[in-house]
This record gives sequence, C-alpha cells and structure tokens, in this order.
Amino acid sequence: MFIPLERNGKLNLVHQIKQGVINLIASGDLHKGSRLPSTRDLAKTLKVNRNTVVAAYELLSQEGYVVSQVGQGTIVISDHSHGSENKKSQLNDLFFPWGEKFVRNPQAGVHFQIPHLPQSIGRHYKMINNYPPPELFSEPIIKSIARITRRKGLSTVGFRNVSGFPPLVEEIGRRLALDGVDMDPRGLVITPGSSIANTLVFSLLLEEGDMVIVERPTHFAALRWLVWARCRLIEIPMREDGMDLEALKIALQTGKPKLIYTIPTSHNPTGVTTSEAHRKELISIASKYRIPILEDDYQYGLHVGSPKPPLLSALDHSGLVITTSSFSKVIWQGLRLGFVCAPKRVTVQLENLHRILVGPPMFVSQMGLYEYIESGQLDKSIHLMKKMLAERQVAFFAAASKYLKHNVRIWSNPGGATVWIETPGMLGDEVAARAASMGLLVSPGSFFVPEGAGLQAIRISLIDEDPDGIFEAVSILGKALNPPEGKIIYDGL
Repeated sequence: MFIPLERNGKLNLVHQIKQGVINLIASGDLHKGSRLPSTRDLAKTLKVNRNTVVAAYELLSQEGYVVSQVGQGTIVISDHSHGSENKKSQLNDLFFPWGEKFVRNPQAGVHFQIPHLPQSIGRHYKMINNYPPPELFSEPIIKSIARITRRKGLSTVGFRNVSGFPPLVEEIGRRLALDGVDMDPRGLVITPGSSIANTLVFSLLLEEGDMVIVERPTHFAALRWLVWARCRLIEIPMREDGMDLEALKIALQTGKPKLIYTIPTSHNPTGVTTSEAHRKELISIASKYRIPILEDDYQYGLHVGSPKPPLLSALDHSGLVITTSSFSKVIWQGLRLGFVCAPKRVTVQLENLHRILVGPPMFVSQMGLYEYIESGQLDKSIHLMKKMLAERQVAFFAAASKYLKHNVRIWSNPGGATVWIETPGMLGDEVAARAASMGLLVSPGSFFVPEGAGLQAIRISLIDEDPDGIFEAVSILGKALNPPEGKIIYDGL
C-alpha cells in the first residue's frame, strides 16, 4: 500500500497517512474486510517513524474506518467503495480538511492504545483502572448531595466564590493545616479533579517551548498535556527511592526549566513514595535554582504501608511548591473534584484562569463532598481503601512469587494501587498485547513516556480485581511473559 506524502506539507504526516487510507477506501482500492499493513511494514514503506503510523491508525479507528484486533491486524470496517457517483460526492463532502485547521493535534507524540480483549474468552481480568469500584462509595456520595441540597436548598449555589463552596474550602484548609501545611500564606481553589488542577497550573506558568522537568516515567494525562502544549521535556529517571536527584542537579546546571512536575506519593505509574529526606532535598535543590515545583498528590489522603511522609507543601518554607490533589481516586470516579493549594499570589491568578477555562464552580457536587466529609464518610472511605489495597498487595506479591519468578523485576513497596514491572528483553506493548489475547488488560509502560514506544515495562493496577481475581490475572501475566518458543503473537497491530 502506497500513500504519497508531502514532507513539508501543511498537513502533518499523521493526518496525511490517515487521509491517504480514507482516499483508498473511497476509491475502492481498499474495501470492507481489507487488512492494512502492520504499522511496522507501512512505516518502512513510507520511511516514517512507526509511531506516526500508529497515531494515524488510531485516528482511523476513532473515526470508524478500521478496527485493530490482537493477532489479526488492522481491518477496514467502513465500505465506501460501492454506490453511485452521488454517494461518492456525498462522501467527498465529508472530507473537509479539518486537519489543516487544527492548531495542534491532541494525539501527537503520545501513544495510547489499549489492546482489545477477544470476545471468545469468557472471563476477562482488568488491571488498568485506578479508580475505586463505583459500588463502594458512589451511593453514599450521591446521598450526601441529596441530603445537603434538601437541607440548604440550591439558593446557596452562586458564582461569586470561584475558589469553591466556602465551607468546603475552609474544611480542606483545616485538614491541610493538620497535615503541617502553613495555610496563612496559601490559598485554595477547588477544581473538577486533579487533571484540571494540573492543567490550570500548566496554563498559568508555561508557554510553548518552555522546558519542564518531569519524571521518567510519569503520569499519562500530565504528559499528554505537556506534549500537546509543545513544551520541551527534561526527563529525570525514576528510581525505587524516587526521582534521581543527582540527575536533576545536572539538568538544572545545564538548562533553565520553568517548572518541576513530580508525583512524590504513590507515584503513577511506578507506585514509589519518596522519603521525607528525599523530599527535603528536592525542595532544597529547587530553592537553590529558584524553580517552582508542582506536586501532584492525585489520591488525597491515601497511602498504603509505612506512614505517609509530609506533603512537599508542608516542608516548603520558600513558597515555591504548588500542590494539586483529587478526591476521585478515594471516593468515586464520577465525583470530579480536586483542588490546588498554592501561595495566594498564585491562587488569585488561578481563580481568574478558572473563570476563563472552566467557568463557574460546580457547587452542588462541592456541597455534597462537604456533607460527605462532615458526616465522617471521607475518613471511612480512605480507611476502607487502605485496607482493601493492602490486602490486594499481599495477594499480588504472593501470586507474583508463584507465577512471575523469572524475566521480570517488580518495584517494591507500592504506596497505592499501581505496581511497576520491568520486563527485560520484552517490550511492554508486546506483553500487554499477549496478555490481552489471553483475557487480561494491563498498561504498557509506553503510555507513560513521551516517545510512546520502546519501554520494557508494564503497569498494573490492583483496583478492579479482588484477591482471587488477582491470583488468576497474575497467572495469565506469567503465561504472557513466557510465550511458546518461536511463536510470535504480536506484530504491533
């Protein structure tokens, strides 16, 4: 299959390849059931990076032209090759060159494709989700919302306090103060989850071309925003004790980054929680070079194992730390509420930005969260999540000792739901595809690095499966890591 490409054209190569396939479907050269070349083969034919073809195939899949299936490749499912000239004319009307109008492609530079689970397999296991099961806490939080709106009515819902529902802001501030954060010089802004909180901070502090320190690997959503915004990423390797601070010092000596983005507690994806000493040294380094830190504490109050070290905000005496957090990971995915805690000069500007990018605060859900906290339900939820995750960690490591004896390196002492597994000699994408073909979903490590490929690691989450399910899932993972010799199951779709 050949697609003409303009290397210096207005359309980027991803959209040129996508449009080329669509044109081949429209002309009848490709028809329903046609198999597209593997991403590796087409990349070789077109002399482009394989990730470029992967991104083009993902766009075609999202728009309903093709479907990718493990072991079968990418198949055309939209048939525009038959019909009258009128139908072809109508089809061409749909091909308005929107790609030329986009300022930026939100998918550019980041690979994110979860393998499909074969429907022929009866029991599926999922180890990719990082939110509590909805049956745990969704009903209590919904009841809290109903109670407080009945009691107070909706007359309390207004648009003046962009920082959030005042009693909730006060309660979160009180809790942060108990955790050692000096709230006198700091303010709070309630946001629709921590991803929006991070986006507001990024939008306030960063411009295209700015250098940003990130951990390698790092949180997918933040990574995707930074790539989309065309920031220059300086990746600092993660170790089992946290960000490599010696590598950070070298990076700060040779460059001038605008921000350090870090996840010191239950790092996503590695699960690492850094020590108090590590946190103090990080702040000392940032203070020396006058670089602000964005601390992503994405699962408010939740930490498994040893006592949770203080927030960076609690150790910061220079006013350089901004902390974001979320309640979604400890209550319910449907409750999109988080916050930013930052020096007041920052929160004033974040409120202004919130008005522009997000609009008025969602007071009804904020009122419900306040009721949930006041009734003691939040502390109960956090306690239950800690207990549940501790039990599932025990189950995982017991299963790993039985089924993952060879060919992997498991990072120890995860602080939450995620566990990082290195797979030397085998790409994480390959492991994920093999596991999916056997009925298990895991996240390839490539999700968490900007190039979106080449990482020999996977991330698993212990949220969705109970201890028995974890045992079964890990047994499948063991088989995926040890395929029959000479048998190739995955060709990159």
